This record gives sequence, C-alpha cells and structure tokens, in this order.
Amino acid sequence: MADVSENPMLGEATGAYLASLPAQKRAVSRQQINKFTHWAGAEKLLSKLTPAEVETYAQQLSVSDTDYAKKFDIVKAFLVYAKKQDWTKTNLSVHLKAKVIK
Repeated sequence: MADVSENPMLGEATGAYLASLPAQKRAVSRQQINKFTHWAGAEKLLSKLTPAEVETYAQQLSVSDTDYAKKFDIVKAFLVYAKKQDWTKTNLSVHLKAKVIK
C-alpha cells in the first residue's frame, strides 16, 4: 500500500482505502468510491471535507436506484476507514444519512 500522509488529499485517501480491500470487494467498491471522490474533489484535503458536504452527497443519491443501499454503504465504509486512520477529526459517516422512503 502507498504511504499516505497524516493529512491526505481525498484522492490519496481513497486510493489507500481501495488498496486495503480484498480484491473482490475492491472491484465492487471502486466505481462508487471514485464517484464520491470526483464529486467532492480528489485534490481536496480529506480533513477539509465537512459534514454538510457529506449530507449533500447523500441527498444526491437516488433512492430509486436498485443499488442505493449498496452504494450508500460503500461510501459510509470509506468514511469510517478515514476516521480510523485519523484522517478526519470526526466520524463523517454519521452525516451520510439514508433517505427515508415514505
């Protein structure tokens, strides 16, 4: 795995996260993680990612997508990993809230 700084850019952090996954899980996760990274900005310092941005990202996911829950869980797992690596001060995954279908 590549050496990642204590304050990585989002692109570096997602690369390290994907490299940490078993091959099969990596293949399943790559596309959604890359979409999140592209949306937030690969050159953005992960420590600068805000709870509001994470909430906004969650809101743009379509609940009508048959893979909604899976895509949601993939990004949530990355955010949990980022906190465990001490790349973020807070656990941003708690701000990634699934939409409730009424």
